[in-house]
Amino acid sequence: MTEYFPELIQFNIPFIFFLLIFGLSAASGFWFYRFTNPQNSFLVRLLLASLRSLLLFLVIILILNPNILYRFIEQKPKTVALFIDHSASMGLENTSENRQEATDKTVATIREVALKKNLKMPTFYFNEAVFTTPKDSLSKPFGLTNFNNLEKFIQKNNLDQVIIVSDGVRTEGIVPKVGPTGKIFTIGIGSTRVAQDVAIINVDYNPVVYRAKDTKINVHIISKKIPSGWASLQLYNGGRLIKKKRAHFSGDDTEQEITFIYKPEKTGLQKFTVKLLPEVPDANSKNNMYVFTQKVIK
Repeated sequence: MTEYFPELIQFNIPFIFFLLIFGLSAASGFWFYRFTNPQNSFLVRLLLASLRSLLLFLVIILILNPNILYRFIEQKPKTVALFIDHSASMGLENTSENRQEATDKTVATIREVALKKNLKMPTFYFNEAVFTTPKDSLSKPFGLTNFNNLEKFIQKNNLDQVIIVSDGVRTEGIVPKVGPTGKIFTIGIGSTRVAQDVAIINVDYNPVVYRAKDTKINVHIISKKIPSGWASLQLYNGGRLIKKKRAHFSGDDTEQEITFIYKPEKTGLQKFTVKLLPEVPDANSKNNMYVFTQKVIK
């Protein structure tokens, strides 16, 4: 109930003036009614003196044009905004870590603490931009990471405090200059250790080709933290294996291009899949496949 009462009541007339005016009014009232004609009883004179004193006191106060200030203090719950990185790098999943799962657990813990402390916690997601799409309707993590746009959004909305859940991988924009304001807090997701990995990074192909004519595609693959090893590179048309080659990795961060030449047998829109099957430990198998389509004409 305390929120319904003012914390402070303040007049524009000093309190000592009230006492002086009240004293003068009372003295005047009793001075006028010390004698009456005809002589009244003491109680009647006391009543008349009190009424005159009160009237005189109110008239003088009204002449001074009094103002009364009421001050209420409302305790508003602090708003702590939660920003969750939803860029492509947050979808990393391999034998050593699952960033999406780690993010979900971290966010659940943050919300549990916020609920206990009665904090308002609006939730936002970001990659190149900031958005408020509900978690259930989000696609898999996608896009680049732009912390500069995120910092502008925070400044524009004048948030009390901010918690950012991210792997810290910036892939677009500049690094914002944010000092130790005590306003922005970060929680890191994922490991900074580069895992042993081989991957298909791109495939060069023509979207339209001719049936029974030699067709060439170039497959770009890369290895990370693999000093030496072999892998099988396979090309499928639908579910049928049509070509296969072996690739050798001779050093760390080695990028190479492997060419396949084949003759499409069927006309129409054809689905092709390139698979990379390493013979060495591979931390992330999800980047070992590339799917593309070609329109085969006569």
